[in-house]
Amino acid sequence: MPKRVLILALLLGLGGCSLFCRVDVAVVNEGLTPVTDLTISYKGGRELIRELWPGESLELSIHPSGESDVEINFADATGHSRGRNIGIYLAPDFRGRIEIRLDGAGKVSSHHEIISCFSPN
Repeated sequence: MPKRVLILALLLGLGGCSLFCRVDVAVVNEGLTPVTDLTISYKGGRELIRELWPGESLELSIHPSGESDVEINFADATGHSRGRNIGIYLAPDFRGRIEIRLDGAGKVSSHHEIISCFSPN
């Protein structure tokens, strides 16, 4: 029995972090009009939210496959495409939460709490 525990601990230490590491992303539309075709892009993935109504929020989890910035793109109510790098750096061994807020003028703000999966906190 102790041998199995040792093997499990070894597997979790070597590659298990990628199984448990994830970054939760919340996107909130604080504007008065819907946004459409909203994408969150990062190395190894691109998440699409077709429509986000005023006051609506959506949560999803992302798993970057490499070192990456996070970019957001969307169309506002007038159809204008807006996008930007939100200034958050990710890596496969990171975990935490990102909150992205969109206002009525197309402004994007973000707040994050990201740490390494190897961090004790």
